[in-house]
Amino acid sequence: MSRILIVDDEPQVRLMLSTCLGRAGFDVSEAADGEEALKINAATPVDLIVLDLLMPGMEGLETLMSLRKNRDRPRIIAISGGSSPGVGDFLPAALKLGADKTLKKPFHNDELIEAIHELL
Repeated sequence: MSRILIVDDEPQVRLMLSTCLGRAGFDVSEAADGEEALKINAATPVDLIVLDLLMPGMEGLETLMSLRKNRDRPRIIAISGGSSPGVGDFLPAALKLGADKTLKKPFHNDELIEAIHELL
């Protein structure tokens, strides 16, 4: 069974994605921010991370760069629903920094499951 880590600061988003992926047969863990995600992945490495890019504290791009430094590199799907004024869309930056795929919020659950199957 593939292990997936959902990283998002919004509890409702984590719950929705966790429920969806659990029903699809994945072993799912959750983290509320980048620091927690790094700790979870260090303790028990995951196969894939669904990573929100806009979070307080250690935000998504910083988390992505930290994950890419590890020898055991999980697959990463970067997700984002917005951008800061004047900064632009973070999804192309995530691809340049090593994300395997990106999805713009809101996305349909089937899109996420399809992307996960494609990467695993």
